Amino acid sequence: MHWILLILSGSLEAVWAHALSDILDPVNAIVFLLGLTGSVWGLQRAMKVIPMGTAYAIWVGVGASVTAIWSGIEGEPFGPAKIAFLALIIVGVIGLELSRGKGTDPTGASAAEGSATDSSGSPAGASAADGSGAPAAFSSEDATKRGPTRGDPDPGSRRGLGE
Repeated sequence: MHWILLILSGSLEAVWAHALSDILDPVNAIVFLLGLTGSVWGLQRAMKVIPMGTAYAIWVGVGASVTAIWSGIEGEPFGPAKIAFLALIIVGVIGLELSRGKGTDPTGASAAEGSATDSSGSPAGASAADGSGAPAAFSSEDATKRGPTRGDPDPGSRRGLGE
């Protein structure tokens, strides 16, 4: 279902792109807004199941392909090179789907990793050892090593600075 929605929302990208060519016409302005809203909504819904990078690449690829085909039907030059490159986009979309694998969840974690969480609902072992509750990659100890950040009202007040 999410794949169908993603392909339909990618196709809606062609609708709003064509309506954009004459956006000052009230009918085209409405078509543009509806197409854009539907397209982005479909992408957002699909990304609840399909990984963001894959979903976005497919959405853009489908939108670009449908837009190019539509433009060709309307008389824009459409030669063998354009057909070949559109075929590459389609092959890339299929490749992205096939490379996803069946043993991973939508977030990319493998089924073997399990889903252990700590009391805060974060993955077990993901918080900093200093007890700050920050993810391990962003512990407060690391912040003192990095030094002041922009917008810090008193950079000298941070632990570890000026020693």
